[in-house]
Amino acid sequence: MGYSRYAWVGNKITEGDMSRLYHLKKATKKHITTMVSEAVRLYLSQHIPAQETSTPLTDKIEEKL
Repeated sequence: MGYSRYAWVGNKITEGDMSRLYHLKKATKKHITTMVSEAVRLYLSQHIPAQETSTPLTDKIEEKL
């Protein structure tokens, strides 16, 4: 790939995993940031109940919905 470092969240993603994400991106036409966001959301939903992720910002957004 040629990247030695990634954005702050991605700096722990290995070169091999980044390569696999790139190939998946090409196959699905989905941005890598979208795939990472989905993975984080899935991970959090399995490890932290929704009520524990409440913040003033998310509370304000939910009130508008």
